[in-house]
Amino acid sequence: MIEAFQPDLVFLDIEMPNENGLHFLERIFPFNFEVVFVTAYDTFAVKAFRLNALDYIMKPIDIDYLQDAINKVAEKLVFKNLLHPKEIINQNTPDSKIEKMFFRTENSMELVEISQIIYISADWSYTNIFYLKNQQINKITMSYSIAKYDQQLSSHSFYRIHKSYLVNIAFVEKIIKDSNTMLQLSNDIKLPISRRKYAALLSFMAKK
Repeated sequence: MIEAFQPDLVFLDIEMPNENGLHFLERIFPFNFEVVFVTAYDTFAVKAFRLNALDYIMKPIDIDYLQDAINKVAEKLVFKNLLHPKEIINQNTPDSKIEKMFFRTENSMELVEISQIIYISADWSYTNIFYLKNQQINKITMSYSIAKYDQQLSSHSFYRIHKSYLVNIAFVEKIIKDSNTMLQLSNDIKLPISRRKYAALLSFMAKK
């Protein structure tokens, strides 16, 4: 059935008529869909998350928890390009390059123009997205690695100047050669450039 329908999301219980939900995931692992467990058993959460379950909801179901789980799935699917709402696609480009991205904040999904993202910084396993909106710099913290955004934005004018920084070249004002080589962006933002990245950065900027 999974192969026939190729779902984006599957809700599973632990004890089901024909097979235990955890055993089912172990049998088909790795899988290419998101999983949310909905169950009355509270002792299997750790194992469920080890099998890459996105969420674990206890019965009786709290509608707010269910909505949070669905929001998590929607965010992840958008990020993986499995969902592309029409408004975030520029239909005039030959390759339908994404011009906007969704970022989930605490209370909403923020739609941000990629051209307005100034830079992205790594913060352990999280990333901080710095972008312009109404002439103000805003920040959103996301639970994805910077490598994912590096890949996602590879077709745009973004360059990884350092293991911790991905910058939009459109905001570059100058390179400062001092004891440490720095990249100065608009709004007087200064970020370090890795020595190994310097020559490649100059080449990348020359092509833009």
